[in-house]
Amino acid sequence: MRHQGSPFTLAVALVAAASSCDASGLTRPASQAEREAAGLDDPDTVVLVQSHRSGEGGTRAPAIGFDYQTRIGTAFVGRSSGYAWTGEPPSVACTSGTTEIFASATLDLPDGAQIRYVDTFGFDSDGSNDLRTFLVSLCQGTYEAGEPVYVLHGDVQSSGSPGNFVSIIDLDADPLPVSRGSCKYIVRARFAALEQCVGGSIFLDKMRVGYTTP
Repeated sequence: MRHQGSPFTLAVALVAAASSCDASGLTRPASQAEREAAGLDDPDTVVLVQSHRSGEGGTRAPAIGFDYQTRIGTAFVGRSSGYAWTGEPPSVACTSGTTEIFASATLDLPDGAQIRYVDTFGFDSDGSNDLRTFLVSLCQGTYEAGEPVYVLHGDVQSSGSPGNFVSIIDLDADPLPVSRGSCKYIVRARFAALEQCVGGSIFLDKMRVGYTTP
């Protein structure tokens, strides 16, 4: 059943999302621009944002006591059948002229893990388009009524035409707890600023999640 948009149903969905997806509860409804940026612009989809998450470019020192899970570029699946890619593992470029610019991969993290970083490794030689990546959860609490809810936990993008780059979604100050019973966790890539992919000027090599376990 799809979300019908009544105030009561929306309120139930927002409460469910806050309890299932975000220990701190610091969420708000996504704006239309934020929904479109992440490729979640279906008006029947409930989308929240954790507004305190931030992203940055550059590198960081290896962390002691962290575990990592990686999704290489060729493991990403297009949002729709319009997605097409070129490249060789692990790197992938969205085929020039393709109208589906989003692709995602699902994570498989231990219950109770704390997501602290999401690193994107890529290549960008296009001064007009950037590779933008997201960490997203899709949650519905056990036995809870209402629609599943997307939460945008953070995003980051390349800037200018840096060539090979690493960008970081830094959640270390407020880690995201993993609830396997209520949520699934997704990394998503947006290969172009507008409506068509630009080919080999933008490559996604991999996205790597750094997490700790209790």
